[in-house]
Amino acid sequence: MPKMLIPMVLKPSVRPLKYYDIVGDLMLSFLANRRITIIKQVGDSAVLMTKVSHEDGSRLPIIINDKDELIRFVKIGGIDFMASVNTVLTKGIDTVIIDVKGGRKVWMHDRGGLELMDLMVAAVRAVLEYVGLANNAVVFDGMNGFKVMALLTKAIGMRR
Repeated sequence: MPKMLIPMVLKPSVRPLKYYDIVGDLMLSFLANRRITIIKQVGDSAVLMTKVSHEDGSRLPIIINDKDELIRFVKIGGIDFMASVNTVLTKGIDTVIIDVKGGRKVWMHDRGGLELMDLMVAAVRAVLEYVGLANNAVVFDGMNGFKVMALLTKAIGMRR
């Protein structure tokens, strides 16, 4: 049974199919071979999908490996896709993604809020660089804020 989330309504100006058609190829490097959790809009509420029913009736984790699969889930109401940090084939974590969140009121309407968001992103990047993750990227996450991402390898250790 899917878990119910806080009720929500998509604004008419938001077009998930067009959005995911544009960014889908870029997302696949983060989604491929990972268990996916999907926030699916159902009417004016949202449900959390972690498994999907297959033809034989079994319920298996959602794994999206190509853009057509991603678009198929968008067409049935998928509006947000969250990938597990573990790949399907390994038990270890291979990517670190840190969300730096702030609502529109926090950073879109006043200059101080934007400077605070910039300071938080810089602090996250400094910590990642201190532990040896100098190759990290900051991605704008729309009204939510920013994501700071870095790929992990077994060669990473503390900087001296």
